[in-house]
Amino acid sequence: MSKTYTEKDMLILYATIDERAHIHEDFPNYRRELVEKLQELFDVNLSQPRRNESLLYLFRSTAKTYLLAGMNPLFSYLDATATYVELREQTGDMGLSAYDTLRGITKTCELKQQQYQQLLFQLYALMWERSGKVVTSEDLKKVGFDTSKEPDIGDYWDAI
Repeated sequence: MSKTYTEKDMLILYATIDERAHIHEDFPNYRRELVEKLQELFDVNLSQPRRNESLLYLFRSTAKTYLLAGMNPLFSYLDATATYVELREQTGDMGLSAYDTLRGITKTCELKQQQYQQLLFQLYALMWERSGKVVTSEDLKKVGFDTSKEPDIGDYWDAI
């Protein structure tokens, strides 16, 4: 099945390349190469705005801190269900209060990350022309990138 990518997808990939957020270098390497090919197909260079060049630093800073915006105390958990259950059901009123606080933090972080996405998209529109184009896996294959080679987290259990 063919995957499709929009300019928004490219921007989210660009903002999530940071090696520190991945369990293995294969993940950021894949994203970095994919973003390079998407830039080629969307005819943009995210290092060279076509206008409003003074916004480039804000664009880069927004992308660089995007992952931080979504971090909460459970960020590194693969499955936080047991922690939620323990707080909610096994620790009494104080645990329930902590559970409510944690849920509030999580929702706030989700909202903050959505706002970062919105800002990233707005800055992109101010510096480059939006094409509205959609790129497919087939398009990427024509420029030498195979999306079927995307790393699968299931193959990296030893690194976790």
